[in-house]
Amino acid sequence: MAVAALLRAAHESGCTHDVLHERDAAGRWPLHWAVDNGHIDIVETLLKMDMSTDDDEAKDQAYTPLGYAAERGLTGIVRVLLQYGANINSGGPQKGTPLLIAAQHNQEGIVRLLLEQRTTQRDGKSHHININTPDPLSRNTPLHLAAGNGNVTIMGLLLSHPAGLMPDIEAQTDAQETPLHLAAAHPRAAAILLDAGANVGAEDIRRQTP
Repeated sequence: MAVAALLRAAHESGCTHDVLHERDAAGRWPLHWAVDNGHIDIVETLLKMDMSTDDDEAKDQAYTPLGYAAERGLTGIVRVLLQYGANINSGGPQKGTPLLIAAQHNQEGIVRLLLEQRTTQRDGKSHHININTPDPLSRNTPLHLAAGNGNVTIMGLLLSHPAGLMPDIEAQTDAQETPLHLAAAHPRAAAILLDAGANVGAEDIRRQTP
């Protein structure tokens, strides 16, 4: 692609710093745009030029590049970002982890990829996936979101991993709802949680059980 070729030429001439860090009116920089538009070749070119992957440069953004890719189900781009050391738990300061974002948007392939990857490394630091990290607004975990969507495939992926990665089936939202509360409208989802030992008598903030 011509854009990727231009970036490589700019890099070879030593003129890339300003280009890589230029922001638009919304504060997004080139890697955001490449991910948002699904241009995997440009993403790879930018990463080879040491473009940052994480929220150290995305503090004012809803999403990191990995968060964008997770929401849109861009499996190839997610894989590339992880290979270049994107923090597997960094989806955006306003959105939570990529796993949360993928579960919320029913992106089954992304959930599977993230769970299989488990760990990313960059600059000597390891980032291990946290399957129970809640979202920053309502304290939903990935299992809450999958249960609320009735997505039994994602629920199965979350519940089928080794003990160290098992989700907390009794985790509570800010309204003290467990995943079973949210699954109550979806019989198959509720059955999966009950089979996993979920507490049918758990009460939410209104003292209602599932």
